[in-house]
Amino acid sequence: MLKVSHSKLVAISGVVWFLVGIFLLQYGVQLLVSALPQPVPFVMWTHPLLEILAPYVGSRENVAVMIVLGCLVTGNVKCHFVLSRSINRGIHRILALPNPAPVYKIYSLPYYFLIASMIALGFLLRNTGAPADFRAACYLSIGFGMVRGSMIYLWYGMPFIRVKAR
Repeated sequence: MLKVSHSKLVAISGVVWFLVGIFLLQYGVQLLVSALPQPVPFVMWTHPLLEILAPYVGSRENVAVMIVLGCLVTGNVKCHFVLSRSINRGIHRILALPNPAPVYKIYSLPYYFLIASMIALGFLLRNTGAPADFRAACYLSIGFGMVRGSMIYLWYGMPFIRVKAR
C-alpha cells in the first residue's frame, strides 16, 4: 500500500481537480465551437442560446463569447461560495489523517459517491438530448470552477509555490 505525506495527498487531489476541470473546459469549448457554423433557422432547440440571442447581439460568435464570459463568472462564483468549502473540508480531513497516509484515503467514501453521481449526471446530460450550447455552458462553468478550486488545493499541497513575505 502506497503511503504519501499530507502535502502530496493534497497536491494529488489538486492535480486531479485541475485535470478534470481542463477536460470539461476543453469539451465545453469544443461543443460551443462546433455549434457556431451551423445556423438552423427553423429548429430552435438544437442551439437555443445561440439562435435566440444572435439577433440581439449581432452574431453567433458574439453570443459564444458572452456564454464563455458568463461561464467564467459563474464558475468563479461557484468556486468561491460552494467548492471552496468542500475543498477546505477535504484539506482538513487529509491533514487529520496519520502522516504518511494511504493514497486511497485521498477522498472520503461519501466523496467517492459524489464523484460517481457527478459522472452519472454528465452521462445523463449528454444522452438526454440537451442542447449543445446549454451543455457547453454547463461544462464551461463547472470546468472553470474546478480549475479555480484546484488552485486552492495546490496552494496547500505545494508550499514551494507560495511567495513568502519579507
